[in-house]
Parts: sequence; structure tokens; C-alpha cells
Amino acid sequence: MPSIHKAVWLHRLPSTKHECVEIVDNLARARIELLVACVKYMDGLVEYPSKIARIRPGLEKFDPLAELCQLTSQHGIKLHAWFCVFTEGTTSPLVLKYPAVKALTPEGKTVAPHGISNTLWVCPRRPEVQEYELSLFKEVMTNYPVSGVHLDYIRYHNRSVCYCGVCRNSFYKEFGKDISLMTKEFDDEVYVPALAWRADPVTKFVENLRKETHLLHKELSAAVFTAYPSCYSGEGQDWRKWCENMLVDYICPMTYCPAPVQVDTYTRLHRALVSKPVLLWEGILRYKWATSAQFIELVQTAINAGADGIVVFQYSALSPEDISMLAHL
Repeated sequence: MPSIHKAVWLHRLPSTKHECVEIVDNLARARIELLVACVKYMDGLVEYPSKIARIRPGLEKFDPLAELCQLTSQHGIKLHAWFCVFTEGTTSPLVLKYPAVKALTPEGKTVAPHGISNTLWVCPRRPEVQEYELSLFKEVMTNYPVSGVHLDYIRYHNRSVCYCGVCRNSFYKEFGKDISLMTKEFDDEVYVPALAWRADPVTKFVENLRKETHLLHKELSAAVFTAYPSCYSGEGQDWRKWCENMLVDYICPMTYCPAPVQVDTYTRLHRALVSKPVLLWEGILRYKWATSAQFIELVQTAINAGADGIVVFQYSALSPEDISMLAHL
């Protein structure tokens, strides 16, 4: 049996060289071929010495991204820099310079991702947001020998956003009606074309980033919602279109399900939607309560159902036994 293609999400970058060495050694033992390392979290802080964004406190004198790039290269492991795109901190340079970029509910309120304090969603339709977020990707791709970059939170929060002034004016210009129709599913014929209108700026960002990755010869991967097309109507995330237009190299549905039958069903659905050359790598959650055997069963189920590979969420959840068992897949 050929080896299974395996990747892992690293949620927070380490703060010392010793930790970097330990992580990469474990990845090599598990025969992981791709590390997806988070360089911009939901709070907008970055984990490298940026000239654009705020740096996470404690990393002023240590560059974990540079260290991980060097170590993974020595082991033949690819590294994708992972960005939480349309989320920012309340003191992010983007938000401080352009306060109006905050994504708003119909009542004019901001929304914090997962309720995390001092964070908020920003509006994908605003040029300032598109330019700022793209500049961070370009900064990393230009200054670090990463194999690629990784999209996360490349969407709206849900149907509750965005109803900012730019979105309201754009909607009225496009349809001649008030944007409040978006809150009343099926009540107006405008609703269906409005779904495409809403998803357009999210897809536009992926298109623009794709141009940059081509210029710099980098790969592009994306973590996306498992349930398509509900994520298209709910979060404006039309990842099937991204695959059809080959805007990404890897699509990684977050199939965080504990039962093999769930993983099997979702993977078969995804396989029907994703064609080569785009690679389907299923996201598998390492549940704390599960045994290593149960975790590996989920991995094997995804592969048997047609996935090209798997991405484990997340590195910190892997036990020594997990690493040993992954090495034999």
C-alpha cells in the first residue's frame, strides 16, 4: 500500500528554537509531508517580524517562522503559512486606520469570532481590507522560503454580517432594493442572485492571491467548511468554484467528525466535487477522548473514501502513539 499523504495544522508557533526542533523531529518521525503553521491568528497578531501587522508579544527577538522554514526544509517537509483572513484584533493597524472596515450586523454591531475578546470580523467587500490582508501574504511569500500559503476564515461570519454602509450601498446599486432582504430567505426573487453578489468579494480575494502565488511560485491551500453548499449561502464561501477554476492547489474541508461513517460520507461528497489537479486533503480532528486506534481509523476512513491526503487538527493533540501509528500509514 502506498504511503498516505499527511499534513498537520500547527495552531500557535513555538517561542524557542528547542520547541521548533522538537516539533519538526516529531513531524519527520510521523512522516508528515506538510506543516500548516499559523502566522496570523484571529486576533490579527502575527508570528513573525512584520513591517505591516502587530507582532505577538514575546516574539520580538525570535522568529519561529524562519526557524521552522529551515528545519522543515532539512527534513524535506513543506511549510504553508496559515492566515486567518477576514478576522482582526480591535487594535490591528487596519482597524485603527480604517474603523469603518468592521463587519456589521443588521443592527450595526460588530461580531467577535468565537466570542474571543478584542477580536472582530472585517468586511471583505472593502478595498482597504482586501489590500491589507493581501499585503500580509505577499510579505511572508517574499521574505520566507515557504512552500505555500494557507487560507482560513476566508468567509463571512454567517448570515448576520455584513450590513455595513459599503455593503448596503452596493446591494442597492446592484438590485435596487434594501439589503435587509438578505435576512429573509426565500421572500424575494433577489435572494438567489444576491448569494453570488455576497460571495463575490471572498472569491475575489482568492483570485487575487492566486495571481500572487503564481508569480512567486508558491502553492495555495485552504481550510473550508465541510458542508457545501450551505457554506455558500451561509458564509459566502464558494469553495467549489475555487476548485473548478483551479484557484487553489489543495482544498481542506474541516471534516471534524468523531464517527467513521460521518467522515466516510463527507469525504465521498467532497470527492464528487473536487477534481485533479486540485488535491482533496480532508481535515481530521484529533479528539482528546479518542484512542490512537480510533483516531487512525478516521484517517484511514478518509483515504479509503477517496481523499488524496489528510490534515490533522492539530499538532498539539498528537500523542507519541499517534505519531508512531501515523508513521506506518
